[in-house]
Amino acid sequence: MKGFTDKNIGFLLVKNGTLDSVRSGKTSYDSVLLGTEKQGDGFRAIQMSEIGENSFRLSFEDELSDADFTDIVIDAELTDETPEIGTDIQGQNEGEMLDLRNYAGKQIKIEAPIVREESAYENVVGFYVVENETGAVIDPLTGNVINPGEESYTKAALRNSQNNAFQMGENGLSGSREIAGGQILAPFIIADGTLEQVLDENPNNDPEVYFAYMGANTDGVDHIRNLGGNTWGFEDLAFGGDSDFNDVVVKLDTNVIS
Repeated sequence: MKGFTDKNIGFLLVKNGTLDSVRSGKTSYDSVLLGTEKQGDGFRAIQMSEIGENSFRLSFEDELSDADFTDIVIDAELTDETPEIGTDIQGQNEGEMLDLRNYAGKQIKIEAPIVREESAYENVVGFYVVENETGAVIDPLTGNVINPGEESYTKAALRNSQNNAFQMGENGLSGSREIAGGQILAPFIIADGTLEQVLDENPNNDPEVYFAYMGANTDGVDHIRNLGGNTWGFEDLAFGGDSDFNDVVVKLDTNVIS
């Protein structure tokens, strides 16, 4: 893997949570199972086997009771390919973002398909421009900078999405879009509602909106997970629902066009 010569990489499993929820204290460290160490009951949570040249299989087990190591199975392959555009901070704390800061002055073409939907809700997902990695956003209506957790963050973010980014789903955009480089885009999901409902003057019809920043979510829970390079999984139920993060799955394909 490019940049990892002569380094060892360890793997872990978080039970009923995410890395962000562990870092924030929402999920106990007891839920983190390390593949490099035996757990308290004496078993390793991860098995690895070779399946070909420079490829291997990771098999995860979250409970000793059945020990079939089929809870999650991942086939991985070593590669020297250049990482996809926009992935630089993905994997960091609350780093479920598209980072285009290295492409200032260029236009980025984004293909934005919804690749999977497993929800009974009619959801809207999309992206908005943030000012920094901690999620501050400029409200296009007032020009104010608003941080996650502050009043009016939700409306400021969705107004920003209308002006500077895009939405997918009910009443939203799909297909390809051109985005200016030099900025960071962060995801959101409107659970069983529309952009218009959030932005109108009627507070009684507002659906829940969830962000990658837990401080911006009314339940304080992680609702968006990075599933790999420029791939996001969304959980649309309050307090994490079933935490499968497959209610909507979006994969962005990015290319520099100028």
